[in-house]
Amino acid sequence: MDYARELAPFALMRPDGIFTYDSAGSPVSPADSHSPGADSHSPGAGRLPLVLIHGLGDEADTWRNIFPDLARSRRVVALDLPGFGRTPCTGPSTMEKHVAAIRAVLESTSPAILAGNSMGAAAGQLTALRHPDLVRGLAFLDGGLPSGSAMSGKLLLTLLPGVGERAYRAWRKKPGQAYGSLTPYYADLASMAETDRAFLARRVVERIMSDSQCRAYCSSFRSFLFMAAGARGALLRDFSRTTLPLLLIWGEQDKILPPDTRRLLLEARPDCIDLLIPGAGHLPHQENPEAVIDALSSFIEKIDSGAPGL
Repeated sequence: MDYARELAPFALMRPDGIFTYDSAGSPVSPADSHSPGADSHSPGAGRLPLVLIHGLGDEADTWRNIFPDLARSRRVVALDLPGFGRTPCTGPSTMEKHVAAIRAVLESTSPAILAGNSMGAAAGQLTALRHPDLVRGLAFLDGGLPSGSAMSGKLLLTLLPGVGERAYRAWRKKPGQAYGSLTPYYADLASMAETDRAFLARRVVERIMSDSQCRAYCSSFRSFLFMAAGARGALLRDFSRTTLPLLLIWGEQDKILPPDTRRLLLEARPDCIDLLIPGAGHLPHQENPEAVIDALSSFIEKIDSGAPGL
């Protein structure tokens, strides 16, 4: 899998096998990329780092439109979760493995602020609950633990052995139509820049043709749904007791997560900062990167400065 053009200078394969884009790291190889070293003169010196966590079936390249701007003022790290993108995974890809990978990254950046999209927000949420000493703030982009209404019968069918895998591999017979499967994730996929649409069209075919991506997608999805069904109430209760600064960024036209997922988060943490973005769907950082950059920058700067209420 190649690198998104905007992120290639930051590519870093860590010794533990976790692939990242790291604005203060060393490149994968001198021939592939070059990135600034982390020292006292780097833009992030003295500021909290930001760790970006992608969602299900995605990879770190999802942040290509916001990473470079955010990295101008602080260290930013975007990782491929185990089994996705360029990070390998032995055996099933699970929420436990995702939390372990995030923790491993945090041990080289901590304390840090976590920002996650979709399932990545839930993984960040779990990481913060289990390792509160490593996290200073959370930002959820259309994500977090799903509500009960998200657990539809159609989704629950994917828990059956082989069902999800067959549905995933069925796209291989019609790769030209795979791009259309992205439509529900956006408010208006057709209105996105041609460069974005070309990138997405190429990347979705790479995913459906990959056996490792199929395994990671299906096993992560099952792990996510089992966790949500079995422990959602307890996790939300624990989450409501946290005092970590929280930012919710939500696409107003999200067709993937039902509105009550956001409502449950607002009820658990009424003190959070809440931003609803018009004209954006499940991936607001791709459809309206400027709004997301502004919201994240303002949120993080308030945490950096120790603003009251944060």
